[in-house]
Amino acid sequence: MQVLSSNNLYLCRFRQRHNSFQVILPRYLYEICKFLGNISYPLYITHFPLIYMQKGWAFLLQDAPLEQHIMVSISILCIAIAMAWAALKLYDEPVREWLKNRLLPRK
Repeated sequence: MQVLSSNNLYLCRFRQRHNSFQVILPRYLYEICKFLGNISYPLYITHFPLIYMQKGWAFLLQDAPLEQHIMVSISILCIAIAMAWAALKLYDEPVREWLKNRLLPRK
């Protein structure tokens, strides 16, 4: 069984043999999903300080215009994504590689 979405962004195909759905995405959507999946754990770990900074800023400047609050929120989101990417590249991937080389037997 195949289902084509109305906006043609993705194609779902049910695989009877594995009893699962397979989603086929355009290349750019696949790369976006892959990037977001890769940074998900570093983002989870690093976003708390930024959230508290934003909450503190919003508390101190409650009378600021809505546009300013929106711009700060968007900026915090961009900073959080950049921090997560940096943590992935500078810490997570090198540590995983070191552990893999150190703990897994070589063939």
